[in-house]
Amino acid sequence: MGKFEKKPQRTQKKSGSKKTVLLVSVIAAVVLVVGVFAAFLLLRDDGKIVGNLYVAGVDVGGMTKEEAKQAISERLKLYGENTMEVDLYGRSFPLYTTTYDPDHVQLVDIFGKPMDPSEATEATQDPSESSESSETEPESSETEPETEATEPTEKTPEDAPLDADGKPLEYLGQLTISPADANVALDVDAAVNAAFKYGRKSILFFSQLKVKTLSERHDLEASDYLTVNEEKIRSILQAAADKYGSTLTESTVNATAGADKAIHIAFGTKGSKLDVAALYQQLLDAYIAAEFHQQYTMEETFPAPVDLDKLYSSYCTAPVNAVCDEDTYEITDGAAGYGFEMADAVKLLDKAKPGESVTITMGTLEPQYTREKLEATLFHDVLGYVESPHSYNPPRTRNLELACEQINGLILKPGETFSFNKVVGQRTAERGFQEAGVYVGADTVDQLGGGVCQVASTVYYCTLQAELEVIERTEHRYVPAYIPWGMDATVYWGSLDYQFRNNSSYPIRIEAECNSRYVIMKFVGTETRDYTLKFESDSQITSRWEEKIVEMTPEEAAEKGYKDGQVIVDPYSAAKVKTYKYKYDKDGKEIACEFIDNSSYARRDKEIVKIVQPEEPTEPSTEPTEPSTAPTTAPTEPSTEPPEPTEPTPEEP
Repeated sequence: MGKFEKKPQRTQKKSGSKKTVLLVSVIAAVVLVVGVFAAFLLLRDDGKIVGNLYVAGVDVGGMTKEEAKQAISERLKLYGENTMEVDLYGRSFPLYTTTYDPDHVQLVDIFGKPMDPSEATEATQDPSESSESSETEPESSETEPETEATEPTEKTPEDAPLDADGKPLEYLGQLTISPADANVALDVDAAVNAAFKYGRKSILFFSQLKVKTLSERHDLEASDYLTVNEEKIRSILQAAADKYGSTLTESTVNATAGADKAIHIAFGTKGSKLDVAALYQQLLDAYIAAEFHQQYTMEETFPAPVDLDKLYSSYCTAPVNAVCDEDTYEITDGAAGYGFEMADAVKLLDKAKPGESVTITMGTLEPQYTREKLEATLFHDVLGYVESPHSYNPPRTRNLELACEQINGLILKPGETFSFNKVVGQRTAERGFQEAGVYVGADTVDQLGGGVCQVASTVYYCTLQAELEVIERTEHRYVPAYIPWGMDATVYWGSLDYQFRNNSSYPIRIEAECNSRYVIMKFVGTETRDYTLKFESDSQITSRWEEKIVEMTPEEAAEKGYKDGQVIVDPYSAAKVKTYKYKYDKDGKEIACEFIDNSSYARRDKEIVKIVQPEEPTEPSTEPTEPSTAPTTAPTEPSTEPPEPTEPTPEEP
């Protein structure tokens, strides 16, 4: 039963399959017919040249034959109207080499060590004879080639091609080819027929187009249809090659001896070549593209540059600088050299051209530093200058002179400390010092070396002007008369000293002198400041002196050598002084104000002698008195304050 039931099902399935196959076949046939028809419509010949196709630089794509002929014919007019111009370029080459850099002269300091030119004084190297060159242009023996190449004309840097280093090439000249000489011709019919056939093939009895438009530009081989006067063009190129081509020559150097010692340099020339075949092919491509302005770089070889540094070392003896010993500041003399000054030689050779001859005259070369110049360079700036007046007093004046003699010529190295007592030394009679007034407490007495405080004060004022570091300074007991208040310094052997340190980068020489009127102090060194100074003091009188009468008997006055009405103690008012330093720029504008120091001065009253007669003695009392258990005068503590030397002054400052 199951098998029978299945037979009708199989019969039904087979019948449906046949209908499906028939339907699919019909549909496929329809599609095929439609596709063939569409392809025929797509590929049928439309009578136009394939797109993106060029003939002699003319885009004839999508044109009919007649349209293409017209376009190409218009292109041909360009060849009859334009002259081919070719700019010739070459590379410049260095005539000489040197490591000398005029902007960074290798100078040395006073110790013979290299130094930065920005920090150095200008070196003066003055050779006895300056370098000279033959200024006459060399006569050319070349004959002008028969060529239509024109003479070089000025070209802007933008016109010139660049070398491998990105620098513009040297313009040599220009050659031209006229339309008549080029005689460009083009077989228009042959070119257009070839263009029309491109992309087509014969199928049965009709032509069928392979593609409508090319994916990229395609140029037909124009050499098959475009012709030029090859013989004439090559002759023009050859004439240019003869004119601008040259043979490599090397530079030569020789030197003459005797009184006319000199170095003679004949600079070589580069070898240049114009490749006629390569340039001809470049021009054919240019004509095809209708590009009538071309550039061509000559093939070149160069002579070896002259080594100026080697010439100097071979023919010259360099000068030797005078140098200063870094420890002792003793100067060792230098020596003159023989040769040429490098900076002048560089300027001379910069003007030379290939093929020219240059003569470098040699002479005596002075060193950068002679003894005289080194001394001037080392101590050429006045950093501080002070004159303090004094009244002529033989003993005191002699003390001033001796102190100045010990200080004069002293060189203080960077970092060194000046000690007045150490430099001047102990003031003794054996060393020539004499007795003059000094302050001992409130009294003025004569002691050896009296007056040297004026020298110390003058040194201190100079120290402030030079802006050196003050280490130890003590003002006088009383206001000074020979120096502005606040600018003084007192000294005393064994206790009080004046000290300062040279905190600059250069040595300082102290020049000290005492004449009949002034103590003169000068600090000489190397100025590095770009501003000026002014000192001012804020002074305040705290207590004014008073007049006191000192009575004496004629005997007492005679014993001391005093006269009636004589001033035996000069007066000084008490004062407090603040000293300031102001800085001004080159335009006079204040840029800074700095506090320097406080100074405090004591009061001393004026004492005048009055001679009086002694009183008559009274009768002693007969009445007993009680014995006193206390001393008549109270004991005083001994003064621990050391005496301070200074100057007696005739009047209040």
